[in-house]
Amino acid sequence: FGLVHLTSKYQVEMLMASCLDVLMDIMDVDNVLQIMVVVDKYDIGGCVLEMVSDFMKANIAVIVNREDWGEFFANYPLLVKDFILNMNRELIHTKDALKTEKEYLREVRDTITIDE
Repeated sequence: FGLVHLTSKYQVEMLMASCLDVLMDIMDVDNVLQIMVVVDKYDIGGCVLEMVSDFMKANIAVIVNREDWGEFFANYPLLVKDFILNMNRELIHTKDALKTEKEYLREVRDTITIDE
């Protein structure tokens, strides 16, 4: 994680890209919270933040039961808040998409019923 700090400090973009590739390759439930902090601290954002967030969502049941979750929750409340709000936005989007799909299927069913 120290190399990310140095590449940010000295603005070595190619090296930063390589560091981010390595972080994504080594990401697991043991280090994802540390990676999230690094991504936030150096304002990396974009697709890297999305990949970290997606990994956390996919593994949330394991992550929240780890010892470091409580420390992460206490020390980085804004990251936790953003993560939860992001999950909420996705949930709302999914519900809206399902509602739209359901309405479409209802219209198709009604059309078929009318034609018969």
